[in-house]
Amino acid sequence: MSFSPARALVFFVIGLPIGFILSALGFTILSRDISAPAIAPWALVIAAIGGIGAGLRKEQA
Repeated sequence: MSFSPARALVFFVIGLPIGFILSALGFTILSRDISAPAIAPWALVIAAIGGIGAGLRKEQA
């Protein structure tokens, strides 16, 4: 199994704003106050999962 750091970084950067949007949506659904310090850890986790998943994904030839 190989890991592609460049692909992981690209997907992490793309996933970061998506993570913020999904976190804010989750906070809204749960009726919690939305603040950047509360959302940031969740957004980072979502982006990290996306980046690691993309970095580990095998390239189709």
